[in-house]
Amino acid sequence: MSKIYTKYLEIKNKEKDENKIILFESGVFYIAVADDAITLSETLGLKLTNLTNEIVKSGFPKNKINIYLEKMQMNELKWQIINKENTDTLAITGNEIDKKIDCKNHIIESLKKINLDEITPKQAIDILYDIKIKADEI
Repeated sequence: MSKIYTKYLEIKNKEKDENKIILFESGVFYIAVADDAITLSETLGLKLTNLTNEIVKSGFPKNKINIYLEKMQMNELKWQIINKENTDTLAITGNEIDKKIDCKNHIIESLKKINLDEITPKQAIDILYDIKIKADEI
């Protein structure tokens, strides 16, 4: 049995929320195993591969974490991230993802309003300042 699967079973046995997806840091990926991998595959369209002959895994690159946590949030999935030392849980809450989504939407809307043919330097600075204030909130 793999170390990740052993840790997965340990966490699932202690966890009160059976529906929480457990993600493990593994090299340059975050991976889920067993039923959690199947849930991610079905919900987010991630490919299933074998961790062992009996256990499936699914995952995504660590540099895409915000994209996939946002997708999980939109699909009302809860998650817990375990670092590679299996000692700490990285606490990224749905509320933090909501703030990032709100900030991203604010930036996009601010940029859509810009008419490059008519904007003055002061207006450009004001827009950048507004975006910075919003980004500082997260």
